[in-house]
Amino acid sequence: MSGIQINRRTVFGLAALAGAGSARAQTGQVGLGSPSLVFGFSGRAAAAGRFADRHGHEKQLADFRGRVVLLNLWSSWCGPCRIEMPSLDRLAAAFAGELAVLPVSFDGRGWPAVDDFWGNRFANLTPYLAKDNALTESYGALGLPFSVLIDRTGREVARLPRAAEWDRGAYRSLIAKTVLTQR
Repeated sequence: MSGIQINRRTVFGLAALAGAGSARAQTGQVGLGSPSLVFGFSGRAAAAGRFADRHGHEKQLADFRGRVVLLNLWSSWCGPCRIEMPSLDRLAAAFAGELAVLPVSFDGRGWPAVDDFWGNRFANLTPYLAKDNALTESYGALGLPFSVLIDRTGREVARLPRAAEWDRGAYRSLIAKTVLTQR
């Protein structure tokens, strides 16, 4: 047996690199210690997937066409997901009316799990609950958080298979550029 240990992080990183390489991805380092955005899927139609609002009304990404969307796949048990949520809230406030930040939870316990974490802390975000695994499967997300920036026409701009400070640096710049170029 080899001395190499394979863990979830290694598998996730290798899968992301393999997917990016097969699509001839360009990645950009976004700052010291910041994970790189993956641009290799840019221009592809956003994946289909169903999610529901708190009242059980079914939504899909096509419902948000005409707005720039930051889809964030997360779960309340995911530490990095919890850490990045305040930056998503600040981002939504900064681009109110221009950007739809969609935090879609994959909590198996449903709304009680979301509510236990959410409380009244994120005034600028509306949480959603995944109806199935279609979004994670369509994007090949092997872990959470997993975010995808989608332009106003429903095409992918970039994705990030890790947590980030979305309201800072190159992440915020890319979102601002996407919003401004598609007005």
